[in-house]
Amino acid sequence: MIADQAASKNIAFKPGDIPALFSDTPDDPILAYDRFSLEEAREQVEEVGFAIVKKLVPESRIHRMRSFWIDTFTHDRPSNRVTWTPYMGQTNNIGFTSDSFQHLYRAVDFLWNEPLHAETRQVCLRVHALRNLILGEDPYFGIRFTDARSGIFVTASYYPGGAGHMAMHSDGVSNNKPLLHSLVPITFKGRDYKEGGMLVVDRKGQKVDVDGRVEPGDAIFYDGSLDHAVMPVVAFEGETLGRIQAFPIPTVFTNVETNRFVIARIPVSKFMDAKWLYLKDRIRILLGMKPVIR
Repeated sequence: MIADQAASKNIAFKPGDIPALFSDTPDDPILAYDRFSLEEAREQVEEVGFAIVKKLVPESRIHRMRSFWIDTFTHDRPSNRVTWTPYMGQTNNIGFTSDSFQHLYRAVDFLWNEPLHAETRQVCLRVHALRNLILGEDPYFGIRFTDARSGIFVTASYYPGGAGHMAMHSDGVSNNKPLLHSLVPITFKGRDYKEGGMLVVDRKGQKVDVDGRVEPGDAIFYDGSLDHAVMPVVAFEGETLGRIQAFPIPTVFTNVETNRFVIARIPVSKFMDAKWLYLKDRIRILLGMKPVIR
């Protein structure tokens, strides 16, 4: 299905075009683009359900991203819940949710804001562009916003050792098209944490320990319609560090007035005050008086 869609799109861009599209400097490319074989990645996703591209991100970048996010998640104490349904104009934030489905911290970075961490955004945008090529899409798809409000937001998720997890689930499809995800692990099973991590049920129904196969610099592309999970993360003895990943999430942004999660967080007093101000403004206009709101 993915190969058929890519063929129907007939997009002429190649992985080697990405540096120029993003104005990368030749002496300091963001990714090791020569490590990415478009045909091989597409074939792996089509046949197995996921592809691991080895050493796509220079290890020096992974090291800097790792240091930044470990420090951030160690010191930040978020008051928000994890963002699942973003809206246009939303501010960057870090959320935390713990329930039967998930236990994680998630930093969300929206492209209309200043980046939370510039290097993480740079890496994610280019990995997403390669993801687009697998699907036969324009490399900028999701990075340039459309009338349909399709786009991406950059995330860093932290599943702490001892409790971090996300239950088995499927993300379905997007507008009857394959929903291909791309992510970059920042901490690593066997090095930073002992057990658990990302598991994908492949197209043959086999549970695959994906995190057990990755090393620093690897990127993962996987079909979001397949069942997948983050199995409970177990830290090394005496440690708490768990699993961190960077993930450009494709989405359709809602408007703030239709986002029930945002509306539910508005205090009743603020909501009623805004309604009264709007009503007062309409009355003044009907009476020929100067409006309150401009």
